Amino acid sequence: MADEPSRAEQRAEFERRAIDARHHGHFQQAATLFREAADLALELQDRLNLQLREACCFLAMERHDEAVALAKTIHPAFVIPGVGVHWKMLEDLSGPYPGFGLGALDALDGL
Repeated sequence: MADEPSRAEQRAEFERRAIDARHHGHFQQAATLFREAADLALELQDRLNLQLREACCFLAMERHDEAVALAKTIHPAFVIPGVGVHWKMLEDLSGPYPGFGLGALDALDGL
């Protein structure tokens, strides 16, 4: 009997499959897989990153309300109302990481 994959291995596999699905334009499948990977993430930053990628899949499907709701739920500190979303946060999520702006999440600008 083969050993079952660890939680980290399962998370990585869901993320790999999500990236592949997104690459092929299967945004609903990618969103679901990013959510499953996020549910298995052990670290907060990893989980938030995967959830934000899920939100970007919602945007690709023009499900803007769901994308905005998810982005705002992920962490209010990421969102600057009417401006956009911080790209990188401090480890404790208390504020933006120095030297990084809004550029990497252009798809969510203007929340």
